Amino acid sequence: MNGSEIISKLIEYQLKLLNVLNLNESRELTIDLTSEYSYITIDIMKSAEQFARIQFTLDDEAGEPSNIYCQENTNAEWILKKIKPESWPGWNSPSIDNLHYSNEVMQSLQTADSIAALATNCASGDNYRPGNFSKISFNSQRIELRQINHMNAKSLAHKQNYSLRNLVFTIPFEEDKVKKKRFETYQVGNMIIEFSDNSSQNNKPCGQRIIEALNRLQ
Repeated sequence: MNGSEIISKLIEYQLKLLNVLNLNESRELTIDLTSEYSYITIDIMKSAEQFARIQFTLDDEAGEPSNIYCQENTNAEWILKKIKPESWPGWNSPSIDNLHYSNEVMQSLQTADSIAALATNCASGDNYRPGNFSKISFNSQRIELRQINHMNAKSLAHKQNYSLRNLVFTIPFEEDKVKKKRFETYQVGNMIIEFSDNSSQNNKPCGQRIIEALNRLQ
């Protein structure tokens, strides 16, 4: 799956969840969605206060609710009662084309995917799923795609074989919604790309592929 397909799946979960819970999208309702390996997490805020955090576990065929957190236990019980009987799609379930972003945002997603793919399956810890990223999150302001590999970075037994690589793409929906951050940064249109690589020497070629691709974009 590419980044656009994963985000489309997140939106599908968002729309279905709002419908099942009979929640209407409004200014008082803020939703953050995250895809991380086999999980989709949906954070719902109402009037700037947390209403619920709902986590689903997905395989290729289907998803199911695996964790619900609410400050009020009665809310958690009510949510579980509502969503448990429903059928939730898996990563490979047919998806509706629900991405209505600008051409620039879609092009940024394609660029992020093509760069992240260069390090997928490159070294230990680079086995991302379902796509080329370890974490994808988005809300009404921006999309963030992360490819993070810290394999063996804290292990004293692997002083000569570890990865400490961070690649983060931030795609704002409005130009002034994101500022440059702490790592070395690149900018392509409105998209900010942060990259750092302090991996052991034998794993440096993975990061070098990314650096070369980023430099070609400038």
